[in-house]
Amino acid sequence: MKHHVPISRYASSPQAAFPSALGAACLVLALLFPMDAAAQTDFWAAVDGPYGGATVRDMVDVPGEGVFAATTGGIFRAVGARWEEASTGLLTSDVRDLHVRADGTLLAATHGDGIYQWNGEAWGRLALAAQFTTSLAEAPSGRLLVATLSGIRYSDDGQAWFAASLDGIQATPRRVVSGDTFVFAATNAGVFRSADEGATWDFASFGMATFDVTALAAGPAGIVYAGVDGGACTIYRSRGNANLWTCIEPVTAPVSVTSLLVDASGRVHAGGFRHVFTSLDEGDTWSARVVAPTTIGALATQYGEDGAETLLAGTTGAGVYKLSPSTATWQPSQDGLFAPIRDLLVLPSLAVAATEGGVFYTSDQGRSWQRFSPESPLLIDTRTLAVDTDGRLLAGTVSGVWRLSEPVENASAELFSATWESVGPASGLRIGALTVGPDGRIWIGYHSGVQYMTPGGSWTVMPIQGDDGAFRDIGAIGVMENGSLIAGAAWDSWRLPAPQVPSSSQGAVVAPWSLVSTSELPWFDIQTMAVDGNRVLAGTRFSGVLETTDGGATWRQAAPGLGGQEDVQDIAFDRFGNPFIATFGSGIFQLNPFTRRWIPASTGLGSHLRVRSIAFDSAGNAWAGTVSGGLFAHLVTSVGVEEESGAENARRAGPAIDVWPNPARNYVNVSITAGPTPGAEVLIEIFDVTGRRVASAADVQIPTSHLAPGIYLLRVSHGGSTSTRTFMVAK
Repeated sequence: MKHHVPISRYASSPQAAFPSALGAACLVLALLFPMDAAAQTDFWAAVDGPYGGATVRDMVDVPGEGVFAATTGGIFRAVGARWEEASTGLLTSDVRDLHVRADGTLLAATHGDGIYQWNGEAWGRLALAAQFTTSLAEAPSGRLLVATLSGIRYSDDGQAWFAASLDGIQATPRRVVSGDTFVFAATNAGVFRSADEGATWDFASFGMATFDVTALAAGPAGIVYAGVDGGACTIYRSRGNANLWTCIEPVTAPVSVTSLLVDASGRVHAGGFRHVFTSLDEGDTWSARVVAPTTIGALATQYGEDGAETLLAGTTGAGVYKLSPSTATWQPSQDGLFAPIRDLLVLPSLAVAATEGGVFYTSDQGRSWQRFSPESPLLIDTRTLAVDTDGRLLAGTVSGVWRLSEPVENASAELFSATWESVGPASGLRIGALTVGPDGRIWIGYHSGVQYMTPGGSWTVMPIQGDDGAFRDIGAIGVMENGSLIAGAAWDSWRLPAPQVPSSSQGAVVAPWSLVSTSELPWFDIQTMAVDGNRVLAGTRFSGVLETTDGGATWRQAAPGLGGQEDVQDIAFDRFGNPFIATFGSGIFQLNPFTRRWIPASTGLGSHLRVRSIAFDSAGNAWAGTVSGGLFAHLVTSVGVEEESGAENARRAGPAIDVWPNPARNYVNVSITAGPTPGAEVLIEIFDVTGRRVASAADVQIPTSHLAPGIYLLRVSHGGSTSTRTFMVAK
């Protein structure tokens, strides 16, 4: 998935890989707890943003509940002017379609876990577990139809499902819609029509020049509209229930039509790249408005209490836009609409987030977010981030590597004028991994191996082919301290010794890659790597975290404590050299420096346990990027506070405290020397190593018999100031 730069590049190097037990306790607990009276007691706290990078697949206005939006990061509901997450109960985050049944029931088609039903508070699976569903429709009788990657299915009761043939043609259905007397399906092989509510289907694309149908909508009196991808015509209309199609594209025709809507007033709306086209006369004439800088993938109407209609547009990577009735202009509606975070990169003065809608950054610890080059932002699905040897940001996207023109080491005005440039490869590959070697070469993983670009700008291809003859899709790549390469693929991982690594641009190189293994694992799939000197940790899918100190020649389990079902997506070292891992579905774990076991560190994430990225800065601030909950942070330091005078510092200094006995068994005593605010209330709190508050009191003797043996932090808050001490509990 990704490879992180050595910790020494952006953070202070640790004194040792694992400090002594008591020293480690102080270091880790100092990291976990901000010295602020208002500090969070959970390890993680949600960050407000970034918004505006979401891909919206569908939207519906549910009577009495508001507008729901299906995104690749879950489902959101509009509450006033803000979106709130409404994904409770979903076991997958990629939602492709929403449908309101005649009885008002809301259904969701998910990509990977079938159909879900909303009960007003949470989702429950209705049917077709583990199926990749893309669209839902309801026939006049109430029969439910669903498009899946394997074809169309229908059910009368939601329990028993039957497969239907598309006139014997191998086609992938994309959308199903219901008309007055027929139901219709849009596929990559044309439009199909059913007269018996989905049981049998006929090819119904006569008159079309292109059969790659991407959008479909049914109007009144047998009128049907279809949008296609490219070709001589991109919008078609049939006045006879798809008997014959006629081209009705606008004069300024869109390259493709990705969404269609017939609203309650009979107006037709078509979404394409940047524009929404509207027709008041069934497609005979059109007007166009620029909506967003990307593709319009969903259209819906929102109804006010007075019945007024507001048009909504869901985009690919730019969230939701709303057509203002008063100004007739499109305005973003993004607040609360998170995008899945693909990767995080923390620099001395910036935190950078890669999303499916491009790259965002914050220079104030998440209080506000911006895009680089706002006049011409990068709106491509970005999978991974890196920084080149000149300090310029690199973005690995689904369409090659892009580079920012100005260094990002420090936040400055130059960032606002920086521009993105494509640096290749020429074919615009989907980038699976991205890193920069010590010699300045940019390394990428792609669907057939790895490539590198020299500082001169030329690319060299290095395919990786297994004994089975298949080329490997590389999702993680690391340049070891000794110069060897490690590449992680979907099922296995590969190593190229340093002497075999080419030193210059050579066009194409067939190199002797070898399979890596351990004594227990004949192969394993590395998904992410983190490098700290000669120590490299590799995260795998269901094989734990492995460690090497010899450039990848030998591997071993880094530590016990994982259950074997953790899908490790990212690894990062904190400022003391202690590793944390982010997993897809199991949250975050940290390596306990005293027991050398992995322990959970997910407090504050709530249900957002699908974590793709984690990063630390040199001050100890931590960031975690989730799929459905956006960003979370653990902030040790704050920003925007002016330096205080010595007198002010003295006034705010915390009370002097002592703790005994240490180690404690049944109780711990706290001795407090009066602070600068006599008579102020004193609050004493105890936290465990994961950041969870386990006790609090106003008394100076606190029971500890209920606490497990280990290291704890005691915090005394008094008159707006705090002091802390660490102590041990022994049994």
